[in-house]
Amino acid sequence: MKRYFDNKMNKILVLQAIPFFIAVTVILLASCGSAGLVAPEKPVAADPDPENPNRIELSWKAVDGADIYYVYRSTSETGSYVNSGFSVTYNEIEADDGGTEIRYSYIESFDEGNGGTYWYKITAATAEASGTVESGMSPAGDASTYSGTWGAAKNLGSAGQLKLAASLNSLYALYSAEAGSDVINMQIYTEGWTAAASPGTTDGNADNPFTVFLSGGELYTIFRDSPAPASGALSIQYYHDPGSGISVWEAIGAAGFNGAAASGLSAAAVGFTGDIYSAFEEAGGPDNGAQLYRNNEEIIIDVVSIEDILNASGINLVSHNNGLYFGYEYTDGLYLREYDTVFETLDTGGQVTTSDIDDGNIVFVSGGSLYAVYIEVGGTEVIVQQLIGEVWMPVATTGELVTTDSAAYGALAAHWFNGYLYVFYIDTGAGGTGWVKYYDADDGWLNAQRIGGAAVTGSTGLKAFQLASSGNTLYAGWIEGGNAYVRILE
Repeated sequence: MKRYFDNKMNKILVLQAIPFFIAVTVILLASCGSAGLVAPEKPVAADPDPENPNRIELSWKAVDGADIYYVYRSTSETGSYVNSGFSVTYNEIEADDGGTEIRYSYIESFDEGNGGTYWYKITAATAEASGTVESGMSPAGDASTYSGTWGAAKNLGSAGQLKLAASLNSLYALYSAEAGSDVINMQIYTEGWTAAASPGTTDGNADNPFTVFLSGGELYTIFRDSPAPASGALSIQYYHDPGSGISVWEAIGAAGFNGAAASGLSAAAVGFTGDIYSAFEEAGGPDNGAQLYRNNEEIIIDVVSIEDILNASGINLVSHNNGLYFGYEYTDGLYLREYDTVFETLDTGGQVTTSDIDDGNIVFVSGGSLYAVYIEVGGTEVIVQQLIGEVWMPVATTGELVTTDSAAYGALAAHWFNGYLYVFYIDTGAGGTGWVKYYDADDGWLNAQRIGGAAVTGSTGLKAFQLASSGNTLYAGWIEGGNAYVRILE
Protein backbone atom coordinates (compact mmCIF):
# COMPACT_ATOMS: atom_id res chain seq x y z
CA MET A 1 0.00 0.00 0.00
CA LYS A 2 1.32 3.48 -0.96
CA ARG A 3 0.37 6.71 0.84
CA TYR A 4 0.86 10.25 -0.39
CA PHE A 5 0.09 13.17 1.96
CA ASP A 6 -1.66 16.18 0.38
CA ASN A 7 -1.02 19.31 2.47
CA LYS A 8 -3.59 21.42 0.67
CA MET A 9 -6.48 19.05 1.23
CA ASN A 10 -5.22 17.58 4.53
CA LYS A 11 -5.83 14.05 3.38
CA ILE A 12 -3.94 10.94 2.42
CA LEU A 13 -4.39 9.40 -1.02
CA VAL A 14 -4.19 5.63 -0.77
CA LEU A 15 -3.64 3.34 -3.75
CA GLN A 16 -5.10 0.07 -2.56
CA ALA A 17 -4.64 -3.21 -4.41
CA ILE A 18 -7.76 -5.38 -4.33
CA PRO A 19 -7.79 -8.95 -5.65
CA PHE A 20 -9.11 -9.39 -9.18
CA PHE A 21 -9.53 -5.65 -9.82
CA ILE A 22 -7.85 -2.32 -9.27
CA ALA A 23 -9.34 0.57 -7.30
CA VAL A 24 -8.03 3.99 -6.43
CA THR A 25 -9.40 5.17 -3.09
CA VAL A 26 -9.55 8.45 -1.26
CA ILE A 27 -9.37 8.44 2.59
CA LEU A 28 -10.26 11.65 4.41
CA LEU A 29 -8.51 12.13 7.78
CA ALA A 30 -11.35 14.20 9.23
CA SER A 31 -14.00 11.56 8.60
CA CYS A 32 -15.08 9.39 11.52
CA GLY A 33 -16.57 6.72 9.26
CA SER A 34 -20.01 5.17 9.40
CA ALA A 35 -21.56 1.91 8.34
CA GLY A 36 -24.81 3.73 7.52
CA LEU A 37 -23.67 5.61 4.43
CA VAL A 38 -26.22 6.58 1.82
CA ALA A 39 -25.57 5.57 -1.76
CA PRO A 40 -24.03 8.34 -3.88
CA GLU A 41 -26.15 10.18 -6.37
CA LYS A 42 -25.98 9.17 -10.03
CA PRO A 43 -22.58 10.07 -11.54
CA VAL A 44 -22.57 12.86 -14.12
CA ALA A 45 -20.64 12.47 -17.38
CA ALA A 46 -18.84 15.32 -19.09
CA ASP A 47 -19.64 15.82 -22.76
CA PRO A 48 -17.48 13.67 -25.06
CA ASP A 49 -14.33 15.56 -25.98
CA PRO A 50 -13.33 15.62 -29.68
CA GLU A 51 -9.80 16.60 -28.62
CA ASN A 52 -9.58 13.39 -26.55
CA PRO A 53 -12.02 11.11 -28.39
CA ASN A 54 -11.30 7.92 -26.42
CA ARG A 55 -11.69 9.40 -22.94
CA ILE A 56 -14.61 9.35 -20.47
CA GLU A 57 -14.81 11.77 -17.53
CA LEU A 58 -17.24 11.27 -14.62
CA SER A 59 -17.96 13.28 -11.46
CA TRP A 60 -20.15 12.77 -8.39
CA LYS A 61 -21.13 14.64 -5.23
CA ALA A 62 -19.31 13.79 -2.00
CA VAL A 63 -21.20 11.63 0.52
CA ASP A 64 -21.14 12.64 4.19
CA GLY A 65 -19.03 10.27 6.27
CA ALA A 66 -17.47 8.50 3.27
CA ASP A 67 -13.81 7.61 3.36
CA ILE A 68 -13.55 5.63 0.12
CA TYR A 69 -15.29 5.61 -3.28
CA TYR A 70 -15.39 2.77 -5.77
CA VAL A 71 -16.44 3.07 -9.43
CA TYR A 72 -18.10 0.16 -11.25
CA ARG A 73 -18.57 -0.10 -15.00
CA SER A 74 -20.86 -2.11 -17.29
CA THR A 75 -21.39 -2.35 -21.04
CA SER A 76 -25.19 -2.12 -20.53
CA GLU A 77 -27.41 -0.42 -17.98
CA THR A 78 -28.78 -3.69 -16.63
CA GLY A 79 -25.60 -5.71 -17.15
CA SER A 80 -22.97 -6.95 -14.74
CA TYR A 81 -20.94 -4.14 -13.12
CA VAL A 82 -17.26 -4.71 -12.37
CA ASN A 83 -14.79 -2.50 -10.56
CA SER A 84 -12.91 -0.22 -12.93
CA GLY A 85 -9.37 1.08 -12.76
CA PHE A 86 -9.33 4.87 -12.42
CA SER A 87 -7.68 7.96 -10.97
CA VAL A 88 -9.61 10.20 -8.56
CA THR A 89 -9.35 13.96 -8.08
CA TYR A 90 -10.96 16.19 -5.44
CA ASN A 91 -12.74 19.39 -6.51
CA GLU A 92 -14.76 22.19 -4.94
CA ILE A 93 -17.39 23.62 -7.29
CA GLU A 94 -20.16 26.19 -6.97
CA ALA A 95 -23.38 24.72 -5.62
CA ASP A 96 -26.92 25.66 -6.63
CA ASP A 97 -27.35 27.75 -3.45
CA GLY A 98 -24.31 29.89 -4.27
CA GLY A 99 -21.98 28.09 -1.89
CA THR A 100 -19.55 25.34 -2.75
CA GLU A 101 -19.87 21.59 -2.81
CA ILE A 102 -17.27 18.86 -2.88
CA ARG A 103 -17.19 16.57 -5.89
CA TYR A 104 -14.96 13.71 -6.90
CA SER A 105 -14.13 12.78 -10.48
CA TYR A 106 -12.15 10.33 -12.56
CA ILE A 107 -11.05 9.93 -16.15
CA GLU A 108 -10.88 6.62 -17.96
CA SER A 109 -9.10 6.24 -21.30
CA PHE A 110 -9.70 3.51 -23.85
CA ASP A 111 -7.55 2.16 -26.65
CA GLU A 112 -8.36 3.51 -30.11
CA GLY A 113 -11.40 1.68 -31.45
CA ASN A 114 -12.47 0.30 -28.05
CA GLY A 115 -14.53 3.27 -26.92
CA GLY A 116 -18.29 3.41 -26.87
CA THR A 117 -21.09 3.93 -24.37
CA TYR A 118 -20.71 2.57 -20.84
CA TRP A 119 -22.78 2.67 -17.65
CA TYR A 120 -21.24 3.53 -14.28
CA LYS A 121 -22.27 3.18 -10.65
CA ILE A 122 -20.53 4.60 -7.57
CA THR A 123 -20.38 3.24 -4.03
CA ALA A 124 -19.23 5.08 -0.91
CA ALA A 125 -17.40 3.25 1.87
CA THR A 126 -15.84 3.76 5.27
CA ALA A 127 -12.35 2.70 6.29
CA GLU A 128 -12.97 0.54 9.37
CA ALA A 129 -10.25 -1.18 11.38
CA SER A 130 -11.59 -4.52 10.19
CA GLY A 131 -11.85 -3.42 6.53
CA THR A 132 -14.09 -1.34 4.33
CA VAL A 133 -17.88 -1.16 4.52
CA GLU A 134 -19.57 -0.10 1.27
CA SER A 135 -22.84 1.69 0.77
CA GLY A 136 -25.34 0.64 -1.84
CA MET A 137 -24.62 1.55 -5.46
CA SER A 138 -25.71 4.78 -7.03
CA PRO A 139 -28.18 4.80 -9.91
CA ALA A 140 -26.53 4.02 -13.24
CA GLY A 141 -25.20 6.95 -15.23
CA ASP A 142 -24.20 6.51 -18.86
CA ALA A 143 -21.10 8.02 -20.44
CA SER A 144 -19.62 7.85 -23.93
CA THR A 145 -16.36 8.36 -25.70
CA TYR A 146 -16.47 10.78 -28.62
CA SER A 147 -18.37 8.90 -31.28
CA GLY A 148 -17.04 10.57 -34.39
CA THR A 149 -20.31 9.97 -36.19
CA TRP A 150 -20.75 11.00 -39.82
CA GLY A 151 -22.88 14.07 -40.41
CA ALA A 152 -25.71 14.16 -42.93
CA ALA A 153 -24.68 13.91 -46.57
CA LYS A 154 -24.45 17.23 -48.43
CA ASN A 155 -25.69 17.01 -52.03
CA LEU A 156 -23.51 19.38 -54.07
CA GLY A 157 -25.48 18.79 -57.25
CA SER A 158 -25.16 17.01 -60.56
CA ALA A 159 -21.63 15.78 -61.25
CA GLY A 160 -19.57 13.10 -62.90
CA GLN A 161 -16.20 14.20 -61.45
CA LEU A 162 -15.30 15.23 -57.89
CA LYS A 163 -12.14 16.25 -56.03
CA LEU A 164 -11.63 17.36 -52.40
CA ALA A 165 -8.83 19.29 -50.69
CA ALA A 166 -8.81 20.57 -47.09
CA SER A 167 -6.86 23.41 -45.48
CA LEU A 168 -6.65 24.16 -41.76
CA ASN A 169 -10.11 25.74 -41.64
CA SER A 170 -11.85 24.90 -44.90
CA LEU A 171 -12.85 22.10 -47.24
CA TYR A 172 -12.76 22.74 -50.99
CA ALA A 173 -15.01 20.61 -53.20
CA LEU A 174 -14.59 20.90 -56.98
CA TYR A 175 -16.88 19.01 -59.35
CA SER A 176 -18.01 18.97 -62.96
CA ALA A 177 -20.02 16.97 -65.46
CA GLU A 178 -18.78 13.60 -66.65
CA ALA A 179 -18.21 14.34 -70.32
CA GLY A 180 -17.95 17.25 -72.73
CA SER A 181 -17.07 20.86 -71.94
CA ASP A 182 -18.36 21.81 -68.52
CA VAL A 183 -17.71 24.43 -65.86
CA ILE A 184 -15.75 23.25 -62.84
CA ASN A 185 -17.94 24.20 -59.89
CA MET A 186 -16.52 24.87 -56.43
CA GLN A 187 -18.07 24.98 -52.98
CA ILE A 188 -16.23 25.78 -49.75
CA TYR A 189 -17.19 24.45 -46.32
CA THR A 190 -16.15 26.31 -43.16
CA GLU A 191 -19.06 26.63 -40.73
CA GLY A 192 -21.41 26.11 -43.66
CA TRP A 193 -21.35 25.67 -47.43
CA THR A 194 -20.62 28.61 -49.76
CA ALA A 195 -20.48 28.65 -53.55
CA ALA A 196 -17.21 30.07 -54.92
CA ALA A 197 -15.73 31.12 -58.23
CA SER A 198 -14.94 28.56 -60.90
CA PRO A 199 -11.38 28.06 -62.20
CA GLY A 200 -12.72 27.54 -65.70
CA THR A 201 -14.24 25.05 -68.10
CA THR A 202 -12.87 21.56 -68.48
CA ASP A 203 -12.89 19.16 -71.37
CA GLY A 204 -14.34 16.35 -69.28
CA ASN A 205 -13.87 13.60 -71.86
CA ALA A 206 -11.57 11.60 -69.62
CA ASP A 207 -11.80 9.59 -66.42
CA ASN A 208 -9.77 12.15 -64.48
CA PRO A 209 -9.98 15.58 -66.18
CA PHE A 210 -8.79 17.65 -63.20
CA THR A 211 -7.13 17.36 -59.79
CA VAL A 212 -6.75 19.68 -56.79
CA PHE A 213 -4.20 20.05 -54.01
CA LEU A 214 -2.87 22.57 -51.48
CA SER A 215 0.63 24.05 -51.37
CA GLY A 216 1.84 26.94 -49.21
CA GLY A 217 -1.73 27.61 -48.06
CA GLU A 218 -2.96 28.09 -51.63
CA LEU A 219 -5.42 25.88 -53.49
CA TYR A 220 -4.28 24.65 -56.91
CA THR A 221 -6.10 22.91 -59.71
CA ILE A 222 -4.64 21.34 -62.85
CA PHE A 223 -7.27 20.55 -65.48
CA ARG A 224 -7.94 19.59 -69.08
CA ASP A 225 -8.80 23.00 -70.47
CA SER A 226 -11.56 23.76 -72.94
CA PRO A 227 -11.01 25.72 -75.02
CA ALA A 228 -7.24 25.49 -75.08
CA PRO A 229 -4.54 25.49 -77.77
CA ALA A 230 -5.10 21.74 -77.94
CA SER A 231 -8.41 20.31 -76.76
CA GLY A 232 -7.80 18.58 -73.45
CA ALA A 233 -4.37 20.15 -72.92
CA LEU A 234 -3.59 21.13 -69.35
CA SER A 235 -3.83 24.44 -67.50
CA ILE A 236 -2.81 25.31 -63.93
CA GLN A 237 -4.59 27.84 -61.73
CA TYR A 238 -4.41 28.75 -58.07
CA TYR A 239 -6.98 30.31 -55.74
CA HIS A 240 -5.77 33.23 -53.65
CA ASP A 241 -6.51 36.70 -52.34
CA PRO A 242 -4.58 39.30 -54.41
CA GLY A 243 -5.25 41.98 -51.77
CA SER A 244 -8.86 42.80 -52.51
CA GLY A 245 -10.26 40.70 -49.69
CA ILE A 246 -11.83 38.31 -52.18
CA SER A 247 -10.07 35.19 -53.43
CA VAL A 248 -9.89 34.65 -57.19
CA TRP A 249 -8.48 32.08 -59.57
CA GLU A 250 -5.28 33.05 -61.35
CA ALA A 251 -3.50 31.17 -64.12
CA ILE A 252 0.08 29.98 -63.79
CA GLY A 253 1.89 30.15 -67.11
CA ALA A 254 0.20 29.67 -70.44
CA ALA A 255 -2.82 27.49 -71.00
CA GLY A 256 -2.27 24.14 -72.64
CA PHE A 257 1.29 23.61 -71.45
CA ASN A 258 1.37 20.04 -72.72
CA GLY A 259 1.35 19.25 -76.40
CA ALA A 260 -1.76 17.09 -76.65
CA ALA A 261 -4.78 15.85 -74.73
CA ALA A 262 -4.03 14.41 -71.28
CA SER A 263 -5.66 11.77 -69.10
CA GLY A 264 -4.89 9.97 -65.85
CA LEU A 265 -4.03 13.30 -64.27
CA SER A 266 -2.21 13.40 -60.90
CA ALA A 267 -0.51 16.23 -59.03
CA ALA A 268 1.52 16.86 -55.89
CA ALA A 269 3.39 19.59 -54.04
CA VAL A 270 6.69 18.49 -52.56
CA GLY A 271 8.45 19.51 -49.36
CA PHE A 272 9.04 23.16 -48.52
CA THR A 273 10.36 24.16 -51.93
CA GLY A 274 6.99 25.22 -53.30
CA ASP A 275 7.59 23.09 -56.39
CA ILE A 276 4.41 21.85 -58.03
CA TYR A 277 4.47 18.65 -60.01
CA SER A 278 1.94 17.24 -62.43
CA ALA A 279 2.00 13.78 -63.97
CA PHE A 280 -0.31 12.60 -66.73
CA GLU A 281 -0.69 10.39 -69.75
CA GLU A 282 -0.39 12.31 -73.03
CA ALA A 283 -1.99 10.59 -75.97
CA GLY A 284 -0.32 11.55 -79.24
CA GLY A 285 2.25 13.75 -77.49
CA PRO A 286 5.98 13.86 -78.25
CA ASP A 287 6.65 10.77 -76.16
CA ASN A 288 3.12 9.34 -76.27
CA GLY A 289 3.13 8.26 -72.63
CA ALA A 290 3.52 9.41 -69.04
CA GLN A 291 4.83 12.94 -68.64
CA LEU A 292 6.01 14.88 -65.60
CA TYR A 293 5.97 18.67 -65.31
CA ARG A 294 7.28 20.95 -62.55
CA ASN A 295 5.84 24.45 -62.20
CA ASN A 296 4.67 24.36 -65.80
CA GLU A 297 8.14 23.36 -67.01
CA GLU A 298 8.68 19.92 -68.48
CA ILE A 299 11.18 17.67 -66.80
CA ILE A 300 13.01 15.42 -69.22
CA ILE A 301 12.56 11.77 -68.31
CA ASP A 302 15.59 9.55 -68.67
CA VAL A 303 14.03 6.89 -70.88
CA VAL A 304 17.21 4.82 -70.85
CA SER A 305 17.26 4.06 -67.11
CA ILE A 306 13.51 3.45 -66.71
CA GLU A 307 12.04 3.05 -70.16
CA ASP A 308 8.73 1.53 -69.00
CA ILE A 309 7.53 4.90 -67.60
CA LEU A 310 6.77 6.11 -71.12
CA ASN A 311 4.21 3.34 -71.45
CA ALA A 312 2.77 3.73 -67.95
CA SER A 313 -0.89 4.06 -66.99
CA GLY A 314 -2.81 4.44 -63.74
CA ILE A 315 -0.29 7.02 -62.55
CA ASN A 316 -0.01 8.56 -59.07
CA LEU A 317 2.22 11.19 -57.52
CA VAL A 318 2.90 11.30 -53.78
CA SER A 319 5.14 13.50 -51.65
CA HIS A 320 6.92 11.65 -48.84
CA ASN A 321 9.67 12.90 -46.51
CA ASN A 322 10.32 15.88 -48.80
CA GLY A 323 10.74 13.56 -51.76
CA LEU A 324 8.63 12.90 -54.84
CA TYR A 325 7.47 9.39 -55.72
CA PHE A 326 5.88 8.28 -58.98
CA GLY A 327 3.55 5.29 -58.90
CA TYR A 328 2.27 3.72 -62.09
CA GLU A 329 1.05 0.55 -63.72
CA TYR A 330 3.11 -1.17 -66.40
CA THR A 331 2.57 -4.36 -68.35
CA ASP A 332 3.97 -6.57 -65.59
CA GLY A 333 2.46 -4.92 -62.53
CA LEU A 334 2.49 -1.89 -60.25
CA TYR A 335 5.66 0.16 -59.65
CA LEU A 336 6.91 2.99 -57.46
CA ARG A 337 9.89 5.15 -58.39
CA GLU A 338 11.58 7.98 -56.50
CA TYR A 339 12.40 11.16 -58.42
CA ASP A 340 15.55 13.23 -57.93
CA THR A 341 16.98 14.42 -61.22
CA VAL A 342 15.95 11.12 -62.78
CA PHE A 343 13.57 8.43 -61.65
CA GLU A 344 15.47 6.23 -59.21
CA THR A 345 14.60 2.56 -59.12
CA LEU A 346 13.77 1.46 -55.60
CA ASP A 347 15.54 -1.84 -55.25
CA THR A 348 13.29 -4.59 -53.91
CA GLY A 349 10.48 -2.10 -53.26
CA GLY A 350 10.37 -0.77 -56.81
CA GLN A 351 7.80 -3.31 -57.95
CA VAL A 352 4.76 -3.41 -55.67
CA THR A 353 3.05 -6.35 -57.36
CA THR A 354 3.19 -8.35 -60.58
CA SER A 355 -0.62 -8.40 -60.83
CA ASP A 356 -2.64 -6.45 -63.37
CA ILE A 357 -4.12 -3.44 -61.55
CA ASP A 358 -7.53 -1.88 -62.15
CA ASP A 359 -7.06 1.61 -63.65
CA GLY A 360 -8.44 4.38 -61.45
CA ASN A 361 -8.27 2.24 -58.33
CA ILE A 362 -4.66 2.83 -57.30
CA VAL A 363 -3.64 5.16 -54.48
CA PHE A 364 -0.21 5.75 -52.96
CA VAL A 365 -0.34 7.33 -49.50
CA SER A 366 2.33 9.00 -47.37
CA GLY A 367 1.97 8.54 -43.61
CA GLY A 368 4.32 7.00 -41.10
CA SER A 369 5.43 4.99 -44.15
CA LEU A 370 4.54 4.78 -47.82
CA TYR A 371 1.42 2.73 -48.53
CA ALA A 372 0.07 1.25 -51.76
CA VAL A 373 -3.71 0.71 -51.87
CA TYR A 374 -5.16 -0.92 -54.97
CA ILE A 375 -7.61 -3.35 -56.55
CA GLU A 376 -6.47 -5.98 -59.01
CA VAL A 377 -8.30 -6.44 -62.30
CA GLY A 378 -11.18 -8.82 -61.59
CA GLY A 379 -10.27 -8.72 -57.91
CA THR A 380 -12.72 -8.99 -55.04
CA GLU A 381 -10.75 -7.18 -52.33
CA VAL A 382 -8.82 -4.03 -51.62
CA ILE A 383 -5.13 -4.78 -51.14
CA VAL A 384 -3.03 -2.61 -48.83
CA GLN A 385 0.76 -2.86 -48.62
CA GLN A 386 3.29 -0.89 -46.58
CA LEU A 387 6.82 -0.12 -47.74
CA ILE A 388 9.14 -1.13 -44.89
CA GLY A 389 12.72 -0.44 -45.83
CA GLU A 390 12.61 -1.52 -49.45
CA VAL A 391 10.17 -4.40 -49.02
CA TRP A 392 6.40 -4.22 -49.47
CA MET A 393 4.56 -5.92 -46.59
CA PRO A 394 0.81 -6.71 -46.55
CA VAL A 395 -1.38 -4.67 -44.20
CA ALA A 396 -4.79 -6.01 -45.24
CA THR A 397 -5.15 -9.78 -45.21
CA THR A 398 -7.48 -11.69 -47.50
CA GLY A 399 -11.13 -10.85 -47.00
CA GLU A 400 -10.68 -7.93 -44.59
CA LEU A 401 -11.49 -5.25 -47.16
CA VAL A 402 -13.68 -6.49 -50.01
CA THR A 403 -15.11 -4.72 -53.04
CA THR A 404 -18.04 -5.42 -55.34
CA ASP A 405 -17.36 -3.18 -58.32
CA SER A 406 -13.69 -2.97 -59.19
CA ALA A 407 -14.65 -1.69 -62.63
CA ALA A 408 -16.00 1.59 -61.17
CA TYR A 409 -13.33 4.19 -61.88
CA GLY A 410 -12.18 5.86 -58.67
CA ALA A 411 -14.35 3.76 -56.32
CA LEU A 412 -11.40 3.67 -53.93
CA ALA A 413 -9.68 6.33 -51.82
CA ALA A 414 -7.03 6.22 -49.10
CA HIS A 415 -5.75 8.92 -46.76
CA TRP A 416 -3.44 9.34 -43.73
CA PHE A 417 -5.35 10.95 -40.84
CA ASN A 418 -4.49 11.38 -37.14
CA GLY A 419 -1.85 8.66 -37.23
CA TYR A 420 -3.89 6.03 -39.05
CA LEU A 421 -4.41 4.86 -42.63
CA TYR A 422 -8.04 5.31 -43.75
CA VAL A 423 -9.52 3.52 -46.76
CA PHE A 424 -12.82 4.37 -48.48
CA TYR A 425 -14.14 1.46 -50.55
CA ILE A 426 -17.20 -0.55 -51.64
CA ASP A 427 -18.11 -3.30 -49.20
CA THR A 428 -19.56 -6.51 -50.58
CA GLY A 429 -20.93 -7.60 -47.21
CA ALA A 430 -22.92 -4.37 -46.83
CA GLY A 431 -24.91 -4.48 -50.05
CA GLY A 432 -22.32 -2.68 -52.15
CA THR A 433 -22.39 0.51 -50.10
CA GLY A 434 -19.33 2.66 -49.41
CA TRP A 435 -17.50 2.30 -46.11
CA VAL A 436 -14.56 4.07 -44.47
CA LYS A 437 -12.25 2.04 -42.23
CA TYR A 438 -8.90 2.71 -40.63
CA TYR A 439 -6.05 0.41 -39.75
CA ASP A 440 -4.81 -0.11 -36.20
CA ALA A 441 -1.67 -2.22 -35.85
CA ASP A 442 -3.08 -3.93 -32.72
CA ASP A 443 -6.75 -4.29 -33.62
CA GLY A 444 -6.73 -4.50 -37.42
CA TRP A 445 -9.35 -2.71 -39.54
CA LEU A 446 -11.95 -0.71 -37.61
CA ASN A 447 -14.93 1.39 -38.65
CA ALA A 448 -14.10 5.07 -38.88
CA GLN A 449 -17.30 5.53 -36.92
CA ARG A 450 -16.20 4.30 -33.49
CA ILE A 451 -19.65 3.55 -32.07
CA GLY A 452 -21.71 1.08 -34.05
CA GLY A 453 -20.97 1.55 -37.73
CA ALA A 454 -22.93 2.51 -40.80
CA ALA A 455 -22.36 2.84 -44.49
CA VAL A 456 -21.12 6.25 -45.56
CA THR A 457 -22.89 6.10 -48.94
CA GLY A 458 -25.85 4.51 -50.64
CA SER A 459 -25.33 1.96 -53.41
CA THR A 460 -26.30 3.54 -56.74
CA GLY A 461 -23.64 4.35 -59.33
CA LEU A 462 -20.84 4.89 -56.81
CA LYS A 463 -17.54 6.37 -58.00
CA ALA A 464 -15.07 9.26 -57.55
CA PHE A 465 -14.34 8.40 -53.89
CA GLN A 466 -12.41 11.11 -52.03
CA LEU A 467 -10.94 11.53 -48.53
CA ALA A 468 -9.49 14.74 -47.08
CA SER A 469 -8.82 16.05 -43.57
CA SER A 470 -8.08 19.16 -41.52
CA GLY A 471 -7.32 19.10 -37.81
CA ASN A 472 -9.56 16.49 -36.18
CA THR A 473 -12.07 16.52 -39.03
CA LEU A 474 -12.25 13.92 -41.80
CA TYR A 475 -14.19 14.47 -45.02
CA ALA A 476 -15.52 11.80 -47.40
CA GLY A 477 -16.77 12.67 -50.87
CA TRP A 478 -18.23 10.54 -53.63
CA ILE A 479 -20.59 10.49 -56.61
CA GLU A 480 -23.79 8.51 -56.32
CA GLY A 481 -26.52 8.32 -58.93
CA GLY A 482 -25.06 11.27 -60.87
CA ASN A 483 -24.74 13.64 -57.88
CA ALA A 484 -21.73 14.65 -55.80
CA TYR A 485 -21.97 14.20 -52.01
CA VAL A 486 -19.83 15.05 -48.98
CA ARG A 487 -20.08 13.78 -45.40
CA ILE A 488 -18.09 15.05 -42.42
CA LEU A 489 -16.70 12.96 -39.56
CA GLU A 490 -16.07 15.21 -36.55
